[in-house]
Amino acid sequence: MRAMRGGKEIRVAVAVEPHISAEISRMLEGRVDELIPVEEPERLLDLIRRHGPGVLIFRPAILRDNPEVIGRARRMGVGTIALLTEEEAGRINRVESDDFILIDPSKSPPCSPVELILRIRSLLKEEDSIRIGDLEIIPSRYEVRVKGRRVVLTLKEYELLKFLATHPERVFTREFLLSEIWGYDYFGGTRTVDVHIGRLRSKLDMERPIIKTVRGVGYMLTLEEDEGGSRR
Repeated sequence: MRAMRGGKEIRVAVAVEPHISAEISRMLEGRVDELIPVEEPERLLDLIRRHGPGVLIFRPAILRDNPEVIGRARRMGVGTIALLTEEEAGRINRVESDDFILIDPSKSPPCSPVELILRIRSLLKEEDSIRIGDLEIIPSRYEVRVKGRRVVLTLKEYELLKFLATHPERVFTREFLLSEIWGYDYFGGTRTVDVHIGRLRSKLDMERPIIKTVRGVGYMLTLEEDEGGSRR
């Protein structure tokens, strides 16, 4: 994946533990213009005013003594991404951020580099399309293409595909997808998700299907690999 480039420099502030900061630095090397470590969380707003980052990646534990700064950063136009462990995601009722990513601090890297980059792109709106292998999603036109071939989808099929594509390599239960795409007040059952996944697979008609079924759990969108084994 090439470095993200638009008409302006891309600056990302990082308020996380030192070992996670080092991992993020490696994941974003060559993909952003400036990575700004937040060494004094209590002075985060001053740092934002001085450096003007477009995105703030943070761990709630680092900013627990100054939780109000996230809301203020957002009001200053900074996109925010919270990094949460599965335990934190289940325990914390609400995190005031634009987006979040599940991480495993014991692993290297702690999260999918592709997912992190997609989330940054989404917040900055630096790129008009999402590309994963032969699949291209163009949000501004609600358009989907496979190897340049236009794929006609219903609104819910499109929303389901886009959600999975912006959260690659993560498994989602049918119940979660139903509430996320159709809403909590939808009275249909989880079979609705199965039907839409089946239609998506049929319409995309890809040589290497990227929407996988995880038996007994739900669905995930996987990243295709080149013949040499590298992710595209």
